Amino acid sequence: MDEYLNENSEGGSVRSSKSLRSTAKRRPNRRISRARREAFRRRKVDTTVEYFHPLLYFIGLFIYLEMVFHRAQFPHGILFYFMVPPVVTMLILTIFPRIIGRRERKTVVTACAGLFVIFFFAEVFYNGLFFILWLPLVIAAFFAIFPTFFSEKTNKIIGLVITCVMCTLFAAEVVYNGVFKSYFALFSIFSTAGQALDFLNLVFETIWKKIIPLLFLYVPVPFYIFFVWKNMSFRKKRYTVPIAYAMVGIVTFFLSLGFLKVTGNAEEGTRDVYYNRISIDNEIEKLGVLTTTRLDLKDFIFGGPNLSDALNLGDNSGTGLPPGMGTNPVTTKPSSTDPANSSKTDPSNAAVDPSDTDPSNPSSQNPGESEPSSESGTEPTQPETPPVSYEPQILNIDFDYLNTLTDDPTIKNINTYLSSNMPTLKNEWTGKFKGYNVIVICAEGFCKYAVDKERTPTLYRLAHEEGFEFTHYYTPLWYGSTSGGEFATLTGLMPKNGGYVSLKKTGEDSTNMYLTLGRRLGALGYYTFAGHNNSYTYYGRNLSMPNMGYDFFATNSPFTWTYNGEQVNGYQPSLTKSGKAQWPQSDDRLIEQSFPLYCDKEPFHTYYMTVSGHCNYTKAGNTQAYRNWNLVENLPYQLEQSKGYIACHYELEAALKRLIGYLEEKNMADHTLIVLTGDHIPYNNKAEMDELAGHPLEENIEWFENTLIMWTGSMKEKVVVDKYCTQTDILPTILNLLGVEYDSRMLVGRDIFSPTSQLVIFKNGSFITDQCIYNGGTKQVEKILRDDVPVDAAYIKAYKDYINAKWAISTMIIESNYYNFAQPYLPK
Repeated sequence: MDEYLNENSEGGSVRSSKSLRSTAKRRPNRRISRARREAFRRRKVDTTVEYFHPLLYFIGLFIYLEMVFHRAQFPHGILFYFMVPPVVTMLILTIFPRIIGRRERKTVVTACAGLFVIFFFAEVFYNGLFFILWLPLVIAAFFAIFPTFFSEKTNKIIGLVITCVMCTLFAAEVVYNGVFKSYFALFSIFSTAGQALDFLNLVFETIWKKIIPLLFLYVPVPFYIFFVWKNMSFRKKRYTVPIAYAMVGIVTFFLSLGFLKVTGNAEEGTRDVYYNRISIDNEIEKLGVLTTTRLDLKDFIFGGPNLSDALNLGDNSGTGLPPGMGTNPVTTKPSSTDPANSSKTDPSNAAVDPSDTDPSNPSSQNPGESEPSSESGTEPTQPETPPVSYEPQILNIDFDYLNTLTDDPTIKNINTYLSSNMPTLKNEWTGKFKGYNVIVICAEGFCKYAVDKERTPTLYRLAHEEGFEFTHYYTPLWYGSTSGGEFATLTGLMPKNGGYVSLKKTGEDSTNMYLTLGRRLGALGYYTFAGHNNSYTYYGRNLSMPNMGYDFFATNSPFTWTYNGEQVNGYQPSLTKSGKAQWPQSDDRLIEQSFPLYCDKEPFHTYYMTVSGHCNYTKAGNTQAYRNWNLVENLPYQLEQSKGYIACHYELEAALKRLIGYLEEKNMADHTLIVLTGDHIPYNNKAEMDELAGHPLEENIEWFENTLIMWTGSMKEKVVVDKYCTQTDILPTILNLLGVEYDSRMLVGRDIFSPTSQLVIFKNGSFITDQCIYNGGTKQVEKILRDDVPVDAAYIKAYKDYINAKWAISTMIIESNYYNFAQPYLPK
């Protein structure tokens, strides 16, 4: 062996056999030491990573939920693209720490990481989800603190509970939107919880329709049970760990605010959505569910945001009037080419001349009564038609003086906004129906497809053959569905888009509703009455209706009257054989019971909220549809609910026919104004409405086009109105027709007959102006109506800001009880 070593040394140092034996003995120890060092390194890495397991898990969980939710609610791309990003995100953030350092899996890790990077950055930058995926990191850091204080088993249970609650929150948003076509804010949902319980059938129906995204939203629960529970550490941590989590959350929070300030006010104004929070739907779409919930919790504890920034008070015009909207309409008069002067029929021939009678005694010389007989010895004389005034529809209010009377910054900002707000103008219809009785009907689920010349002749006659025919009327779907539509109709303001229900809040807070018909006409000597064929307390109407000045007649209301020889309270519902109230009740029955309660108290104003047209539109889900099924069973429609929708509206037809019959019997039709609108379109029945329309309805604007009825027996000819209008325009239009003095700057809605700019606002960001129809769903201009003002990006941005101001001022007026402040200083 020595010879072999000497021969192969080649001039190198010669190692003895003893040395070799010594080296051979040490080599195994070297291998063991190296293995130990590698194991120690791995344990050290694993231990360090374990400290961050809760944080990494919740980051992965929240990003996964936000991405799946966004894909389900705002779908685009193929199914594979829908699924890969969230799945890979959770896998990387939860499995990666457990497999780090394992050579045999490096290829898999690298591939997954590559997919993650590709899809994550595609979501963040291409699809604009940066803030949706970044802002939840703050919340993840907060939740990661909880499973660090207790034993490992307890911490894992806490993690599982949080996972289940978060999955349920996202799933609830999907289901709620499927039912109400809106989202909810978690800490404000209590005001609408009862509403959701009344839609249980639709809830189960929606769950079935949304079963695939709902299943994916609950994937984290079994993932946690079968993988996280066994493979991730949730041991009790040293106090430094939750402190580190808190620091991560704080740093992330301030970085988020910095990113918002630098980049958040680009397209669609994410920064404005974050700080103003005018629309719950915009918050969910732009900020995500978790951030919206966090902000709602903040509002719940500390109060809502200051909306004054949305009023654009720093603009030179005070209100930031957008292009194409005149800042000095006082000198403007309608012309034959003015689109606002939209009557196709000469309005001077459409109605009898107004009378200057005292509203407290309209029967003495009412414009609806017959002319004096020639037997009296005198020839009837035609009253002179006064010249048309196009003065601004305002009151003599010194807003600067009002600002000296308060230190409340919100009230001052409202005064500043209103002082420079553009008023509407008086016109040829101002005071035409002065002294008339007024009946306003808000019909549940009513839309134009319920109107047919053969099936519903009374509705058709009033909508298309007599009175006013509005060719471009819309009922947007407001937050709170029915109550939102009622609020817009009754107040001329837009209901709050998320959080509390505005109609209910005004009653609970006893908010001064000075400009509603109930209050304004009540002050002029009218008897004011409201009727509803459903529960007295639903949506808090037991508080809001009396607060608006009405004697409220509904099921179980304290309104005492005689029915079938007995003293009863409120509306008496139809009963089933078992003695339960039928659902829904008949609108015809409501008119039959209520009309005698107010008809002898002229002048009167009556408001009806009907219920026969309530979904579901099946024989089993709607008593009135079942009752009238024989009238629709042979109609050429494939869907049962298409027939059911028409069937239940026979009750509204019968109700209107009965009402007009009663008015004619008492010679009241010629001096009674009837106004009928839907509270909303049947938003749960898009397929049925498509079938009734004969084509698929565009879902952001066309779907909401509806029929508005304004009719009185004194009109001689139909008047066609082409102006675009909406629910908030009803109140100012009625006030103008009655000649009631009011300040149009205090309302969001506009008198439809005023020769001023038109504006229709939808909850989803769509809007209609004099110049264009903008689709908030597609973010595209659908149609150019006039080309005198360029419709470019600046125009759209200006109108979005202007509309945000309208949302803000509506909320501020209610929350600050502004009318209560201003009323003592308004002209009597």
